[in-house]
Amino acid sequence: MIYIYEVFIGMVFPEWTVWLAGYFSYGMGAGFGAGALRWPQYGVVIVGATIGFVFGQIIDLAIVNPFAGPDSIAHIIVMLIVLI
Repeated sequence: MIYIYEVFIGMVFPEWTVWLAGYFSYGMGAGFGAGALRWPQYGVVIVGATIGFVFGQIIDLAIVNPFAGPDSIAHIIVMLIVLI
């Protein structure tokens, strides 16, 4: 996580935000895990949505990104299709 901040957004945010983002990530993961234990149907939906989102991002990066610019509407269309 520190590497991501150093390479991509190191000039914009201070270093302590790495730990803050890490704690938020762990907290969200713990919340989703506790919710999945309490309500298994919602846990399945969350896991399925996460896998679908990751799969959609891979398709976007592999297929759409070489042909469209970063400000193109094609990325928005792909994300809407994946979310539907």
